[in-house]
Amino acid sequence: MNLWKVTALFVLVLGTFFVPVFSQAQTISLSVSPSGFVSVGVKLSLQPCWNGFSSDQLTNAFLANNVSLQFNAEGGSWSGLPAVVAEISGTCVRSTFVVPPAWAGHTMGLRAIFRQTGQTSNIVGLSVTPYALTTFVIQVTVLDQNGRNYDGVSVDLWQLSNRVDSGITKNGEWSTMPIEGGGRSYEIHVSNGQTIVQPVRVFSSSIQLTFELTRSNPSPILIMSNVSTTPRLVHVGNSYEAKFIVTNKGSMTAMTSTLTLNLTYPLGMLGSGTTLYIGTLGVNQDATVRARIAVDASAKTGTYSIPYIFSYSDNNNYTYLSIGTFSVTIYGTPQIEVQSVSIDPASLSPGANGFLTLTLVNTGTERATAVVIEIFNGGDILTSTISYVGEIKPGNSATVTFGIQVQDQATQGLRSMNLTIGYGDPNGAQYGTSRLYDTYVYPSQSFMSAIDIVYLVALVLVVVFGYVAFRRLGYKLW
Repeated sequence: MNLWKVTALFVLVLGTFFVPVFSQAQTISLSVSPSGFVSVGVKLSLQPCWNGFSSDQLTNAFLANNVSLQFNAEGGSWSGLPAVVAEISGTCVRSTFVVPPAWAGHTMGLRAIFRQTGQTSNIVGLSVTPYALTTFVIQVTVLDQNGRNYDGVSVDLWQLSNRVDSGITKNGEWSTMPIEGGGRSYEIHVSNGQTIVQPVRVFSSSIQLTFELTRSNPSPILIMSNVSTTPRLVHVGNSYEAKFIVTNKGSMTAMTSTLTLNLTYPLGMLGSGTTLYIGTLGVNQDATVRARIAVDASAKTGTYSIPYIFSYSDNNNYTYLSIGTFSVTIYGTPQIEVQSVSIDPASLSPGANGFLTLTLVNTGTERATAVVIEIFNGGDILTSTISYVGEIKPGNSATVTFGIQVQDQATQGLRSMNLTIGYGDPNGAQYGTSRLYDTYVYPSQSFMSAIDIVYLVALVLVVVFGYVAFRRLGYKLW
């Protein structure tokens, strides 16, 4: 092979190892509205964004409460705010926080933090007035062209170029968060595909505004027909597949349809964002949407309500929002373990009496029902071999005592007793566990040992011979 070919091949191979790999750097940003000068009682609109993080990283962080906000006063030490878990949308989070009285008269710093790696965002400064400003609300009512309440309409509150609050109408109404008066100017944006903007100035009282939007009729209407989970029972620390059946009960085709789940702790999405794409859905047609949802290992058992929003449009470019909730029940799993075993007396032999005491503890996340313990290979040692304990709640323990009465014919030597525990949970599932406990049965002890008998015989002989010797010497002892 020619030298130049060898050189070219070497350069080619070397280049494959040094091809630059470009990846997005992991960064965190934080925006706060309103910013600068605020008052006690004002609701802050917080939006941290996590760029360059994988969906698995963010999901795991949300579930473990490793994504949070922090604040300091006058540049002092950072302290935690509640973890950010609400309204997750992609890599950005919208959350709110009301300025507490403790911040009055201080200059505060806010930042977002990814506690798993310690990465932080930019720092936003806030100067808080030393007094609580009187705040007011804007009550918005939206009606359709027939004067009926218009639900699912988007309403936004703007101050200058900042959107400080938003929501959708329910029963035709929506209220803003408490806002400052004193003649401050705001704008209310109401939209269902068509948008109406109403400027408003707030002085010293709350304000009521009424809007009328034309509702397209006929229209598509999306409803949640059915929600099911696989597995059927959702347990703490596991993930499950949620299946949603969506039906168009309207009289027009629904287009660009999406389903957004508002998951909060202890639930989190796996493998996708919280907005699920449905697409086009004809009249009376069904669509199936699936999502993988994880349950945090520290979750409490119980029923959780999950809000959702349908967003869709029709062929006239009208947009619609409809809201609802469904529930999921999170179950735990009981786990009964033998925490300790004690026996009294410590040395057993035929005829011995005493007690065998066991302590059972529930280390699981659900209450254990109908707990029963049975001891095998102990019938010739114990007065009974089975005991009904009943219910043991998570983190609680129960003490069980068996009487000891070692029979004369009890098998001697090393004895391995099998402690078998059976129990259930409130859903009817059955569980079992067991462990061995070793003890020793010693042979019976005679009344006098051989050495004791030898000593006794020797003593008797000494007394007899002593008596005879004294008699021969002429002494009379009695």
